[in-house]
Amino acid sequence: MGNIRGQYDGNRKSKGVQEKLEFVFHHTCNEVPVPLLNEVRIGHASVLTKKQSFLRKANHATVKAEELNKELEEKQKELEHALTQAESANAAKTTFLNNMSHDIRTPINGIIGMLMIIRKSGNDPERVKECLDKIDTSSKLLLSLVNDVLDMAKLETETIIVDNESINLDQVCEEVTTSLSFQAEAEGMNIIAEHDDYTGVNVWSNALYLKKILMNLFSNSMKYNKANGEIHMSMRTLEQSEDRITCEFQIRDTGVGMSEEFIQHDLFTPFVQADKSARSNYAGTGLGMPIVKQLVDKMSGTIKVESKLGEGSCFTVVIPFRLDHQTKHEERKEDVHGDISGLRILLVEDNELNMEIADFILKDCGASVDHALNGQEAVRKFEAAKEGTYDVILMDIMMPVMDGLIATKTIRALAHPDAKTIPIIAMTANAFKEDAERCMKAGMNAHVAKPLDKDKILHAICDNIQR
Repeated sequence: MGNIRGQYDGNRKSKGVQEKLEFVFHHTCNEVPVPLLNEVRIGHASVLTKKQSFLRKANHATVKAEELNKELEEKQKELEHALTQAESANAAKTTFLNNMSHDIRTPINGIIGMLMIIRKSGNDPERVKECLDKIDTSSKLLLSLVNDVLDMAKLETETIIVDNESINLDQVCEEVTTSLSFQAEAEGMNIIAEHDDYTGVNVWSNALYLKKILMNLFSNSMKYNKANGEIHMSMRTLEQSEDRITCEFQIRDTGVGMSEEFIQHDLFTPFVQADKSARSNYAGTGLGMPIVKQLVDKMSGTIKVESKLGEGSCFTVVIPFRLDHQTKHEERKEDVHGDISGLRILLVEDNELNMEIADFILKDCGASVDHALNGQEAVRKFEAAKEGTYDVILMDIMMPVMDGLIATKTIRALAHPDAKTIPIIAMTANAFKEDAERCMKAGMNAHVAKPLDKDKILHAICDNIQR
């Protein structure tokens, strides 16, 4: 019995071993494995699941890495572009400073030199007059340079409003033509001017900027023209509808001309001139044409340039305007200078030199002048004065103790009988339109930019007094 039992157990174990061996054989050698035991099947499925999860994560990580790599490449390109722009801006700044150094020193040296000659030529009236004329020319060139730089900075860094006022096209054309014809004739050039009849045609634009475009184009044609050359100016309507009008402004000259390459690449680049010797031969800032281009673009217009070396250039500007059917502009007064003789003026100015210049202009025109060195002193003098003592106040803006804006607000708030009605006119070196608007908001009646111009001062005074 014991032997049978042992034999049975041995056979059973042998059979179990054989089954396991067969399972291993089939599982490793057959293409399709035999069914697993429960615990083996579960373990195998778990391995597959983990493998698939790992592969999914690996694929996701690969995609993420590719996205990050692409993003890094884009950031690198952006940084390279920013670096290029920074280097370009730095180079432009260097060029700007170099040219400014040259252009500012040139008229200043001229002024200093002419003053030295005047001191040595006191007994030669003709020589003195010649020097004074050159000083006048140099000072105007210096002022033009400063104005151009300020205009360019304004155009590049801020948004300007180019259609904020109703202007009369006929009046603008007449003013530009008259002013520029006088300049050209003084240089011995022949002017041919013609324009359509714009009587009663009012449009929404900005007279200052429109005149700037035309003045700069004309100045360019006059500067680079030949002796006894011609400048042809025309202003005409291209198309007109019920509420819009498109005008063409063209200036053609018989000057030195420009190459096509210069027109394409350099004409509208600040401080660049067609001739390398032009900075010495032709007085100018090199900013006139870039300013024109910026203004034309902001007015939604176009500018076309045609030129041939040795024969001349033609500038054609086309600008669309919105018509203004409401405003009726009054006829311009023929009295250019005005009359301020007998007026009593309170002049408020902290700078001794500016005070002397303004005092001379006013007294030379027959006015009597009282002085104040700052806003506080002006308020005190006005408040203490009897009704009708002063006819007008000329007020500087930037002053110590109390500035012109605060002084104006203070005067307007006084109980003095003339406080609300006396004309207060700003005199300031701040020449932007926003500065004039701040003056008006403070209670001033008009704004005159420095350096003081006799005609502008007289116009401002006469337009704001009742005689």
